[in-house]
Amino acid sequence: MKLYLKDKSNIVVVGGGPAGSFFSHFALRLAKEHSRKVDITILDGRDFIQKGPVGCNMCAGVLSETLTNKMECEGIVLPKTRVQQEIDGYYLQTQERGIPLHHPKSGHKPKIITVFRGNGPRFSELTTNISFDDFLLKHVASRGAKVLPAIVEEIDLPKDPQDLVNIVYKEADVRKKMSTDLVVGAFGLNTSLIKRIVGKEFGYREPESVRTCNAELHLGRSYIQEHFNKTIYVFALGIKPIKFAAFIPKGDYVTVSLVGKEDITKAHLIEFMKHPKV
Repeated sequence: MKLYLKDKSNIVVVGGGPAGSFFSHFALRLAKEHSRKVDITILDGRDFIQKGPVGCNMCAGVLSETLTNKMECEGIVLPKTRVQQEIDGYYLQTQERGIPLHHPKSGHKPKIITVFRGNGPRFSELTTNISFDDFLLKHVASRGAKVLPAIVEEIDLPKDPQDLVNIVYKEADVRKKMSTDLVVGAFGLNTSLIKRIVGKEFGYREPESVRTCNAELHLGRSYIQEHFNKTIYVFALGIKPIKFAAFIPKGDYVTVSLVGKEDITKAHLIEFMKHPKV
C-alpha cells in the first residue's frame, strides 16, 4: 500500500538533532515545491544551549567539506560564531611515523570545520551560544517547524495505516497526547524510547552498538594555535580495542574522540593519553 501526505498533513519528528532538523528542512522544502502545506512538530527533551553532556549529543564534531557545501546550497549557512575551528588538513600518526594529509589540488582551501553539538564544555567560560544543533533547530523553526521541549514516552501505530498515529509525550512534567499523520524517528541510541518500541508492530530492531569516548581538554587558544594550528590529528597506534582516535581542535579546547570494537572506557582513554606518540 502506498501512503501519501495530503495537503495540511501533520508530521511529528522525534529527535531534534541534525537528523531531525535536516529531515524537517527537506520536508518543508519539498512540500512547498509541490504546493502542499504540512505542519511539522519536532519533539526533543534535550536543551542544546546547555553546556556539558546534558546539552550535547557527543561526537567528534567535524563537518566535512561535502556537508558544508551541501548545507550552503540549501541556504543553511553556519555563522562564524558557531564555528570553533577551520581545518586545513589531517595528520595521521602511526607507531612508526607521521603523515600529513592535504587536499590533492594545489591552492585548494578546504571548508572543513569543527563544532560543538551543545553549548560547549561544562566549564567553558564562553557566554555566547555556540551550539551547532541549536543553530539547525532555529533554522528549521524559521522555515515553519514547531519545536517542543518534550520527551516522547509512547508511539502507538493504528491497525489501519490510513488512521492517525498516537504519540504520548511529557512537556514540563505534564503528560500529553497528540495524533499525527506521520512519525519520523530521528532519535539516537541514548534514549529509553528504544526499549519501548522494540518488538512492537513497527518491525524496529535495536542495532548493535558500542560506547565511544569523547573528552574535552582545555589547552588554551595560544597553545592550540602553536601545536595544532588548523590540523586534526588522527592516530593508529595499535592500542586494543581502539580502532580510531583523534585530536580535534576547537578554540580553547581539543576534543579527544576514541572509537573501538568494544565499549571504550576511561582506562582506555588514560592508556591512549600516556602513549609516547600522543
